[in-house]
Amino acid sequence: MTKLFLRYSLILSLTSCSADLFESFAYRDIFLFYKGYITGFDSDVISEEVFKRYEYSFANVKIGRGEASTVVLAYIEDNVYEWRSNDGIKIFTVNGMIVKTEGFESDMTADKFDVLNSKNHSKEFISYLAFKNPDLYRSALYNKIFYHKTHKMPIERLGGEVNADIMTHTIELPIIKWKAKNQYYLYNDIVIRTEQFIHPNMPKIKIDFYLK
Repeated sequence: MTKLFLRYSLILSLTSCSADLFESFAYRDIFLFYKGYITGFDSDVISEEVFKRYEYSFANVKIGRGEASTVVLAYIEDNVYEWRSNDGIKIFTVNGMIVKTEGFESDMTADKFDVLNSKNHSKEFISYLAFKNPDLYRSALYNKIFYHKTHKMPIERLGGEVNADIMTHTIELPIIKWKAKNQYYLYNDIVIRTEQFIHPNMPKIKIDFYLK
């Protein structure tokens, strides 16, 4: 999925270089990519019909403004969900929080993480984070979670709309002076959507979860 994002970024830069180079690409493909980049791709939307086709739980993963991909729930162990794509990407989550990745250009692993749900309300805690490419040994990550008690977010889902609770999760890794803000959207105390930054070298990852 990261390679797909980089490929599209390359297309965007190349099309601005020269008319001759522009003509080397199919105009229709470039137009469709620009349209999807600005307004959203068809793969970003999961209908009720698409949901019913899947026998198992799955998630829609979107990296930056690239096209969305599907990962399927492969295992659950000690409340850790392992999601797999058909190209070898693995994403591990705990109630929507990404705690480990495998197969990206840059991967991460987190431990001593806290489980998210609206009953926990706001809190602060320390977890530990390690990176791969570039490598960063297990380092302290400072977490602040704020539960927006009075504000809800309408989210389009399976052809309808639900009002989701919102949790904002700010993280700070002092050793490399990295900060980010993540969002979790909960419906009936279950994370149905998240937008997270997991690595300084990667754009935001948006995941919509479809549990069965």
